[in-house]
Amino acid sequence: MATAMQLSSLRARIGCGGGLILKGRRGVLTSRPLRSVVVRSAGQGGARPAPASPAKKARRAGKQAANAQAVNKRLKADDSYFWKLKADGFEREKPDQPSAAELFGDTATATVTSSPLTDQDDTTPRRPEIEAQTEVTRDGKAGRDVPPLDEFRDDAFRTLMPTFVFDNLVGADRMAYRRPSPVQRHTVPLALAGHDVLASAQTGSGKTVAFLLPLIASIVNRRQDAANADVADTTAPCRPAALILAPTRELALQIELEIEKLTFGAGGMPADSGSANRRWSAAIYGGSTARPQIQALAAGVEIIVATPGRLVDFLSRSPPLLSLARCQFLVLDEADRMMDMGFEPQLRKIVEGSDLPARDRRQTLLFSATFPPALQAVARRSYLRPTFASVAVGRVGASNASVEQRVVACLGDGTKRDKLDTMLPLLLRARDGGAVAAPVAPAAAAAAAAATLAEMERTIIFCNKKRVATWVAKELEKHHGVRCAQIHGDRSQPQREAALLQFRRDEVRVLVATDAVARGIDVADVAHVIQFDLPISVKEFESYTHRIGRTGRAGKSGRATAIYVHGDEPGLGNGDVAYLLAAALRDTGAECPAWLP
Repeated sequence: MATAMQLSSLRARIGCGGGLILKGRRGVLTSRPLRSVVVRSAGQGGARPAPASPAKKARRAGKQAANAQAVNKRLKADDSYFWKLKADGFEREKPDQPSAAELFGDTATATVTSSPLTDQDDTTPRRPEIEAQTEVTRDGKAGRDVPPLDEFRDDAFRTLMPTFVFDNLVGADRMAYRRPSPVQRHTVPLALAGHDVLASAQTGSGKTVAFLLPLIASIVNRRQDAANADVADTTAPCRPAALILAPTRELALQIELEIEKLTFGAGGMPADSGSANRRWSAAIYGGSTARPQIQALAAGVEIIVATPGRLVDFLSRSPPLLSLARCQFLVLDEADRMMDMGFEPQLRKIVEGSDLPARDRRQTLLFSATFPPALQAVARRSYLRPTFASVAVGRVGASNASVEQRVVACLGDGTKRDKLDTMLPLLLRARDGGAVAAPVAPAAAAAAAAATLAEMERTIIFCNKKRVATWVAKELEKHHGVRCAQIHGDRSQPQREAALLQFRRDEVRVLVATDAVARGIDVADVAHVIQFDLPISVKEFESYTHRIGRTGRAGKSGRATAIYVHGDEPGLGNGDVAYLLAAALRDTGAECPAWLP
């Protein structure tokens, strides 16, 4: 129990604005100012905050009411904006469309030819020896008689594809596909035959194109007027023909980009829709202003790519801004992650509580890298028709065999500074011809970055925490002349989109990210993935696979390096995941260090 003298001394310190002398983590004595101190005698338990006064409660309630009023006002303004656009004939305005160079690179021409394509060598370096060894399991009651697709230039496949899709897919100055990946080889013909499909495959296996090809073909072949049937009806919401659900805004935007590539030069919507100038798709997602998304809905689109939360928001407006009544095609991409992120209530509202056609009146495709038993049960119960096809490529949840994996032990005690010292030789070796350059002064950092940008490998560095990602990026830029882009939860949506654009355009060669970018983001030619932080727990280890899946995509090869911290100190050591890491290495034939179990 504190003595009277101690209490008197403490009160005196507080009254004169003093502070307590505290011993820091490294034994440094510091003085901290005190705002309030509650002293309780032994046995009375911890300090309890004083209850808020009635005046404080009233102020808090007033703030909450004001915030709610502001939100309602904004929602009403958005609704009015949508219906005003409809009334003003916004549908007839031609939106900005990406150019061929923006979509496919500087060598692309401005138009898509509809003439027959001659045989050309595949311009994409692939690993056919790995693809040939990939085990594919097909199961389910549907599609057993549907043969796989061996070549994209197969005559039967070509007759099922709209001309513009086929030309964009295989054109040497377009996407330059020739042979389908294993998941595409089996899933595309099954979906084109009209079957529901449950597909699981490793990251980077081409799942996006696997579901977009049959989806776009379905829209064109059915000649649905969908979103454009009610051009003259200013009371009609947007009515798409297809819905794609994704867990994150980054993945939604990536899917929309692939749609733009496949529909480039299509002349707008299907021929009988009466809209030659409109874009095919719109991405709607939270964390960003709704106005541009509302404009896209008002103009009418055939395909909606959405995150569950923002979609439920638009469906719940009064009246709704969006109707799914004419949606004949439903895709859930990264379905397991949507469940892990807690989106099941929103998914239930969309699938069971909206005007989306019942599962026997639509076609549904579920794609992911993993499908745990609980998710499979939900898929069978709520999403898929009783007769569906199942496709599993490789061992579900396994690492990509086209990625060369390596684990290095962290120098020192495993602090972030120790990890940085361990990582620098891995990151800078390609830039500096095998030697790690000494740290550079800030004044010389910009010049060093400009001089060596072209020699840097395109690399993604993964960190577990936002503040660590920010620290790593700043250290690399300030002291080593390496320009970095950042993507994590503290970055706004425009900042995240700008960072990805910089990375794709080679304006920066290093992207520092948290798991916001670990799944679903497809950036071409990522040579190296470095896991600055390994997943700490067994429960989180699945992200290891998804992170390295950012390289070695579409049959290409890549490298992945993980920095391992010995020990099992909470929040620092990686001992808890050591056996999982060793298993991941052995599964793909990678060298496993002797110090791993």
